[in-house]
Amino acid sequence: MDPNAFWKIIDTFVSDDKSEAEYAYAEFAERLEAMSRADILEFASAMRRELNTAHTWDMWGAAYLICGGCAEEGFAYFCGWLMAQGSEVFRQAVDHPDSLAEYLPDYEGDDVFEDEALLAAPLAAFEEKTGSYDGFELTERPVSEPAGEQWDIEELGELEARLPKLYAYFAAEESDAEEEGEEEEL
Repeated sequence: MDPNAFWKIIDTFVSDDKSEAEYAYAEFAERLEAMSRADILEFASAMRRELNTAHTWDMWGAAYLICGGCAEEGFAYFCGWLMAQGSEVFRQAVDHPDSLAEYLPDYEGDDVFEDEALLAAPLAAFEEKTGSYDGFELTERPVSEPAGEQWDIEELGELEARLPKLYAYFAAEESDAEEEGEEEEL
């Protein structure tokens, strides 16, 4: 499955107003379950291929800032959330992770930036279609290491230098929260 066909399916279920962060999971699952076994595997392989493009050190740094920390499993779920925002947001973020600082102020979804359900949907559809997980073999494998120059995503100076907009966004948000806490104490 080529990337355009893959994203056409994903984008069909993204809310028209992406800031609401609605994703039509039930309809998405039904769409996958209606596919043939081979098409589900092609879709899942295309999903893995797209997720691999997001597996970079800079994206992991963005996830670290956005999620308030991010281990390997959390990073995978963060990429699922990013995919659920649609092709436009996903591709922009893959090219420039710092661009998420422009997206987040209008985002009205919950503050759990993870989406395991989207990632698990192809396997669930395959099992529904075949009655088993046997044969769920993808042509794409997860990459083992993030792409790009390795850096310490927990180092604040590195985060600020590499992702200045996101860093400023979360520094401002943290500062606002501290001010609110001080006002409540008075």
